[in-house]
Amino acid sequence: MASELALALAVTLSFLVTIASVGILTRIAPSLGLLDHPGGRKQHEISTPVVGGLAMAVGLFFAWFLVPGVRPPTAWIGGVFLFFVLGAIDDRAHLRAGPKFLFQAFISAAVVVGSEVSLQALGEVIPGWAPNLGWLAIPFSVFAIVSVMNAINMSDGVDGLAGSLCLVALVVLGGVASLTGNTHIIELVGVLGACLVAFLIFNLRGWSGRPARIFMGDAGSLGVGFLVAIIALKLCSLPPTQGGAPPAVVVWACFMPLADGLSVIAARLLRGQGATAPGRDHLHHLLLARGLTPGQVVAVEAGGGLGLAGLAIVAWRVGAPEWLLVFGFVALLSLFYAGVAWQWGRLRHTAVDAVHEVSLPDGVDVAADRVSG
Repeated sequence: MASELALALAVTLSFLVTIASVGILTRIAPSLGLLDHPGGRKQHEISTPVVGGLAMAVGLFFAWFLVPGVRPPTAWIGGVFLFFVLGAIDDRAHLRAGPKFLFQAFISAAVVVGSEVSLQALGEVIPGWAPNLGWLAIPFSVFAIVSVMNAINMSDGVDGLAGSLCLVALVVLGGVASLTGNTHIIELVGVLGACLVAFLIFNLRGWSGRPARIFMGDAGSLGVGFLVAIIALKLCSLPPTQGGAPPAVVVWACFMPLADGLSVIAARLLRGQGATAPGRDHLHHLLLARGLTPGQVVAVEAGGGLGLAGLAIVAWRVGAPEWLLVFGFVALLSLFYAGVAWQWGRLRHTAVDAVHEVSLPDGVDVAADRVSG
């Protein structure tokens, strides 16, 4: 446990070092092969450095090295490092989905076993039934980590969106940890959150509408996504007497990326497409097609996620049963899927001019991963 002064130092270091790293890495990005070039599926107008994830990695490790009190378990540090490396390789070489998922599962399993962090019980998922996972605890925990990482990766399609959704998740996890008195989770959230804020300075669009100066890349979505997932897993695997919180509460921290990712995968499978096939069928593509600006898309998704998580926390604190929170989560997932499918259907049938070349869910054009420029 770090003192308040040590935590403040770690947060400041992670913020400043991330900013400094952005400047350095942006200059050497061409020589590293870490540029996202326009053309094809991409809609940004200029080549943009994909160094946001690496800059955050430098900020994180710098703070952890100099302030041991805020350092996570060794297995976590190893996992974070490997995911940043895996993501950077993917940013440069564009790995195939199959091998990438295998690497993700293997690294996640090693961290879960090495740090002895796994979800043993789901809580009261239906009235009167609170199942224990038993031997399924480790594979379920690995599945949860990989799901969160890839949901965040899939949301990285509009300037500032993935980073903002990660920041929302950290705010929610930090809020829950403060209510349970889990100071170590607060420390982890604070240091990672400072890195994200520094990154978003260069990734969010300003009032002038200037496009992002750097992208997060897979290095960021995997590295940060892993940390968000493992922090959430740790928080809901502890008993209440040790600062834990019910899984039914913690899962709301990632509602928006999970809802979007799951609905997109379900829709693609129903259309006979591959779950990992690229396409412009995410919520942010729908909102853009409806005329929202990239900044408004970020505000809607991040604000919606924060608001829903806040309502879940309030319900938990006033004594709502866990099964009711689970029911609400599943019900909103279903409504999300139905609502998005209905809106895409309306766009198809009305042929709105503002859609331009957007590939609707049943269209033939393969879409851009990012709307920028």
